[in-house]
Amino acid sequence: MFLFPKKILAIDVSDSSIEILQMSQFLGKIKVSFLSRSELEKGIVEKGKILKKKQLVLKIKKYAGDIVRSEVAVALPDTIIFSHIFKFTGQEAISDKEIMSEAKKTMPINFDDCYYDFFVQDINGEKIVFFAAALKKEVDEYKSVFKELNFVPRFFDLNSLCALRSLDIEHDGTLVVDIGGKYGVLSIFDNGLLQLTSVVNFGGENFTEKLSEKLNVSREQAEVFKMTYGFNPDKEDGRIFLVLQEVLQPLIDEIRKIINFYEADNKNSPRRIKKIVLSGGSGLMSKLDEYIFENFGINAEIGRPQLGNLISEYLKSNNMENEIDTVFFAATLGLATRYLEVKSHFNTGVNLLK
Repeated sequence: MFLFPKKILAIDVSDSSIEILQMSQFLGKIKVSFLSRSELEKGIVEKGKILKKKQLVLKIKKYAGDIVRSEVAVALPDTIIFSHIFKFTGQEAISDKEIMSEAKKTMPINFDDCYYDFFVQDINGEKIVFFAAALKKEVDEYKSVFKELNFVPRFFDLNSLCALRSLDIEHDGTLVVDIGGKYGVLSIFDNGLLQLTSVVNFGGENFTEKLSEKLNVSREQAEVFKMTYGFNPDKEDGRIFLVLQEVLQPLIDEIRKIINFYEADNKNSPRRIKKIVLSGGSGLMSKLDEYIFENFGINAEIGRPQLGNLISEYLKSNNMENEIDTVFFAATLGLATRYLEVKSHFNTGVNLLK
């Protein structure tokens, strides 16, 4: 009898970058066997939609190394996803027909034009449904990319769900603020369930562009200022802090809205936001966690993937320790652990491949 490792290639595509990670499981041991990351040139993917398929195929092929004919799991950008969370109270069971009926009432889309999927979470007799849909024509573009690469897709999940699955969230009442390159996602994880999620038109590039403009420096230098000095008012005479503070204010307003909405919606229960977890590349900006705490009086910290040590081991063994931060691979780790059925605080997901 021959035993073979179970293996998956996980790929996260956004407007500004791609992350690729291969993870395997053999005799109960999990390891990262490959990873890479690359910036995406402007115009290849915009708002999650593939505009230049050939360039994306070539980019993935280049950064996937020698991997061929692999099974693949993909994190789709939240910007092409229609999602909604709704609740059924006082029912022991709900049928797919009831869920579809509710989705059609609340989601302004033509379901014949979409792939869709959902999962049901159950807590204290209340059924919470997370429903996601995406236009077939947009998902089919992603399918065709992986077909050209001779990869076999197993599931297409949401970037935000994948990242949430991998993060080390220790307790309830957590707001995850994922600041990507061009957009952000706010997700509330509470009472053991995903309760609320919202995409915001705000990303790390907003900071970089404004710093470059205000300080009259290159984008490359602005990026260094953003990450190195960040929200430290004592650096560079406070100039960088003041620019970043101005740019961040719309996101602060969105965070306040989602907290107020969630707590007002649960005013008859003790549900409160107790922690804010910062995710995504720009979540690493110096002293951003302290600035968030000053604004909300809620503890804030950088979200680290639960299995980030596996990435660290791979980077160390390949002399890449100082090249890539593990936070960039939160979504790909979430994809891989779902496929390999690694136990997590949040094991559910959707599949928009069908």
